[in-house]
Amino acid sequence: MDFRAKWKQEGVSIYADFEYAVGKQEERPGLYRMGDPTDEHLGTPFYNWGKFYATIVHSVLVGSWNLQETTNKRRAMNYWFGLSTGVVDICLKDIPYHTKKLLDFMRKGIISGEFSPFSGEIRARDGWLIQGESLPGVDPNDSLEKMTPVKIITMDWLYENIEGELK
Repeated sequence: MDFRAKWKQEGVSIYADFEYAVGKQEERPGLYRMGDPTDEHLGTPFYNWGKFYATIVHSVLVGSWNLQETTNKRRAMNYWFGLSTGVVDICLKDIPYHTKKLLDFMRKGIISGEFSPFSGEIRARDGWLIQGESLPGVDPNDSLEKMTPVKIITMDWLYENIEGELK
């Protein structure tokens, strides 16, 4: 059984991947809705490389560029750019108005620091508690605890509501 037949049998209709899109090649990578005969492209991650390089050059010029000494080698340690820097964003195709409104609200919350998708109770697919506590009468999402950048960039697990596998 090919992966598409298996996904259909399991009720999967939306996926994010670099290899499996049946649509136009120029739309990869991104988020897709499975369809017959082609998949519908829903959105794509966007990387503003100009902003990225300008930020790096500016940090070198003002002396804030961090280097780490490791066994007689120097390596840069300043690659943590997200929505708030304007380097990373998402481009969405035609989505319903209320969905766009919710996504814009969440995006602004992430940028301002008022919302973090890496705070509160976080569980992996296998049920392991990654962060937070499950206490009677306490909403685990009220936790101010956030995953550290090191924990985020070294994630080797999938969130509990994500179907898939890491290779």
